[in-house]
Amino acid sequence: MLAIIRPGSALDPIGIGFVLLTVVCNVAFQILTRKLATVDNSLATIFQSALIATIVSAVMLPALGFWGTWPQHLGRQEILLLLSLGVTGAIGQWLFIRAYFWSSASFIAPLVFLQVLWAVASGWVFFDQFPDPITLSGMLLVLGSGVATMIFETRGAARR
Repeated sequence: MLAIIRPGSALDPIGIGFVLLTVVCNVAFQILTRKLATVDNSLATIFQSALIATIVSAVMLPALGFWGTWPQHLGRQEILLLLSLGVTGAIGQWLFIRAYFWSSASFIAPLVFLQVLWAVASGWVFFDQFPDPITLSGMLLVLGSGVATMIFETRGAARR
């Protein structure tokens, strides 16, 4: 993580703070989802996640003026995009929960690192930005450790 962020670089500290907060929230989400996948209904888990997100968003609402303003008007295209975001997010979360139900966490967790590859590809295609060599080496280190964990855990499970 430090190879990617590189303390002392020209990155905005507030942005780095949000990235670290995102990592903490994502880890908590994955751990709770893994635990709930075996004992709770998938739709109940999705509802609980949506409820928590709604509460956190409502708490953050007073700070809206600090980060920007709410759009005065949403057109049909924006509404459809927001609806499709919600639907695809719910389907993705349901698939994520079912994956934890049917497979081991040691196999699924490294696959989540594919988000890094998608982020690099999206940054390159949509924003014409590509990570520098130090950041790229940090990403490869994270991806490599995830893949190694998946391979060793799968081999260990096969021996048992």
